[in-house]
Amino acid sequence: MPYVCLHSVCVCSDSSVACFQLFACALNGATAALLDAGVEMAFTPAAGAVAVRQDHYLLDPSSTELRSCDGWLEAAIGNEGQVSIFSDGALSLDQVEAGLGSVGAIAEKVRSFFAVALEKRTRLDLRVHES
Repeated sequence: MPYVCLHSVCVCSDSSVACFQLFACALNGATAALLDAGVEMAFTPAAGAVAVRQDHYLLDPSSTELRSCDGWLEAAIGNEGQVSIFSDGALSLDQVEAGLGSVGAIAEKVRSFFAVALEKRTRLDLRVHES
């Protein structure tokens, strides 16, 4: 029987630059932990971060890169198209859409990693149960 499991992750810092990317890191880590624990999930969220400098999009930017950017965004994307966006700075709608496309590519790679990790975990569990 499916059930809903709601948890919150709180990350505290005194610097907005330091907090940037922590959402994506915390969400991806929490998702990986829930999947590894075998918790049923209605969807598998994955997140990424992008900074925008004019027409250049920096994936997973450093603090130094972030300081010289026009703006940034972090987004969580579910495998069924659910989206949650956090952004700051002067970004046009076109920049937000392009940045979201970049985060979508990151999310697909993160979900591919989840799938490979789960497949390895499943094979390991099967070997343990056969012994």
